[in-house]
Amino acid sequence: MLLQLHGTALIVWAVRTALINCPSVIVVQGPIDLEPILSGHVEMERVRVITNPRFRDGQLGSLQAGLAARRGEAAAVFVTLGDLPQVEHSTYRRLAGEAEDAGLGGTSLIPVTADGTPGHPVLLSAAAVTAVCSVSASAVTPQTRAHQIIRSLPHRFVPVADRHISVDIDTPSDFERLKSTSG
Repeated sequence: MLLQLHGTALIVWAVRTALINCPSVIVVQGPIDLEPILSGHVEMERVRVITNPRFRDGQLGSLQAGLAARRGEAAAVFVTLGDLPQVEHSTYRRLAGEAEDAGLGGTSLIPVTADGTPGHPVLLSAAAVTAVCSVSASAVTPQTRAHQIIRSLPHRFVPVADRHISVDIDTPSDFERLKSTSG
């Protein structure tokens, strides 16, 4: 998330895209203070940075912390990763439009590429937010994957043209590939 693409941290790219499509954004941080990295690069009055005290518990703990901070503020919530710097605005719009047209109900929407690869952002229904937040902390281990919980709940895959939805930067080779294709 802190690596620089064209002189800007990956987390900044992800938050900027989210802000274009969402009225507010919650950024969940672990031991590294992300506020100074974001400040001056995004509209901080629309961003709330919270610390996940259980960051060592893995991604699900961070998801739960972010959702708990948001609960009650919106009927549905977009969830994405900070190391997905190239997700297209159209992906957010496609999911929001799908929710508007078909009604979200208790079903979450997960974008998928043409080859069926799922990615982010995920549009969680209010019911999914409640269900994810209710997973017991004692049941959460670093091996408990957030996507396993989300996909165990009612969901629908939505095809999108955005090949970047699953291009998160987890390794040095991922970052090198990103730099070589980002122009």
